[in-house]
Amino acid sequence: KKHIPIFIELRNINLQNITLLEFIYQQLKNHNFDLDEQYVVELLKSGKVIIFYDGFDEINPNIIELISKQIMEIRDKYYENVYIITSRPDERFVAWTHFEVLRVAPLNKEKSLQLIERLDYEQEIKTLFYKRVKENLFDQHTTFLSNPLLLTIMLMTFSQNADIPDKLNVFYSQAFDALYCRHDATKAYKRLHYCEL
Repeated sequence: KKHIPIFIELRNINLQNITLLEFIYQQLKNHNFDLDEQYVVELLKSGKVIIFYDGFDEINPNIIELISKQIMEIRDKYYENVYIITSRPDERFVAWTHFEVLRVAPLNKEKSLQLIERLDYEQEIKTLFYKRVKENLFDQHTTFLSNPLLLTIMLMTFSQNADIPDKLNVFYSQAFDALYCRHDATKAYKRLHYCEL
């Protein structure tokens, strides 16, 4: 009731050759908010906006410093607004003095099972995975299953192999493959990597 939400998927700026502010304006236009740029600036000046920058970790490494700087500039210029950034952990955030780093609280077994039920995934695989988690898998792999992202990756690993191996090194190898390749593939997105390994 106090703020107008604007959701910005930062990975989409990778193919643009525009500033972050121009990108925000463009995203509003793409979602049928056909306002002149001056009104968008006035909206930001009003302090009644909450901007959700999603996927900071999906920004192309070649432009991430530039986008970081522009995030700070927008925050400093329109400081009365609220800014939320989602990302995998990144050491840059330590220096972001006007931001607070928050982490997802661990899920308990009940919350993990609820998440499995809500995931958009093949029902048969989900049902088998749910049963295994309920029986003993949560106790064996609490670290993974108490984290929403890692739980999803474990489900992907389970769906590829119809089981979770007892040997941790085998499981971690499968989980790494799921995280490195398959997770981004589900979003129809190819992440650029810092190295060519």
